[in-house]
Amino acid sequence: MTGEVTLDGQPIKAGTIRFVPVDGQSPTADAPIVNGRFKAPVPPGEKRVEISAPKPGKKRPVYEGVPDSPMVEDVGELIPERYNVKSELTLTVERGSQEKRFELKGK
Repeated sequence: MTGEVTLDGQPIKAGTIRFVPVDGQSPTADAPIVNGRFKAPVPPGEKRVEISAPKPGKKRPVYEGVPDSPMVEDVGELIPERYNVKSELTLTVERGSQEKRFELKGK
């Protein structure tokens, strides 16, 4: 399976797409999303689709109050829950090659 993932009309720069079998009978398949595109070997059947992408946050010191402490970035989730942990997306995967476009909305 190949496809494209956008959020509010813009390609997702980096993220992950996961295809979870609804019946629990086949393995879960996942793939990286790079510049809005993905390619994954997905077994046929009804799937719940979960999409996630990191959202850069503020930088903070690893050790508060320590001079020259290394900095770490707090990373959040760019994609709304209805597309990942509480996904409402489903897809029937058929044998052979298949192309799918996921057009996600941030609000």
